Amino acid sequence: MPAPPVPGALGSSSSPDLDGGVVVDHPAGGLHPLRPTKPVPPTHPTGGGFDESKLSKPELLAQLIADKNLRMPIAFLVDTSNDSLAFTKKVLEASLVPKTPLDAILMRYNASGISKSVTFRNTKSLMEAVNLLQPSFDRGGSEYYSILRTSQEIPYDSAIFLATSRATTDAQLSRMTALTLLKKRIRVRGLRSVYPMAVQRVRVCT
Repeated sequence: MPAPPVPGALGSSSSPDLDGGVVVDHPAGGLHPLRPTKPVPPTHPTGGGFDESKLSKPELLAQLIADKNLRMPIAFLVDTSNDSLAFTKKVLEASLVPKTPLDAILMRYNASGISKSVTFRNTKSLMEAVNLLQPSFDRGGSEYYSILRTSQEIPYDSAIFLATSRATTDAQLSRMTALTLLKKRIRVRGLRSVYPMAVQRVRVCT
């Protein structure tokens, strides 16, 4: 059974082919929406990247969002499987500063497909919507298809923050996903400290 829709926020569908995400004008960002708990190196320091293994999940999430090269809105893609959803709520609760401007969209998926996108302008409304999501007790949906669908909702040089505990195997769809992300220069990041192998293969960090 698909997860029930969040009141006033996410739509639901029995088909993975959904159209008509929310289209809005995106103003310049204000205060930084995330709080790193200790100084961290820049996203693209001279000579290479930073050591993600040395950062906590909230610190890593803050560091990735802080990248000034990202175009807004960014996307949060949430697998509503029971264990994934509980983890996602804890990580975002620890990372997001309440009542702070944030230009983002939220999409959820399960075995029935993927929801329409919903736009948020601050962390308070985003966190409220995430907390209202209900777990789906099913085999889960396809993260590859969901990443592809989400990539249609955000601009070039943006990012998708994927919250899932699953790693599906689909060689053809994984290649298609990787090519799409490379073309749009979209970065995909898993919120777990140990990324699922399937997600590792499609992470694009340009």
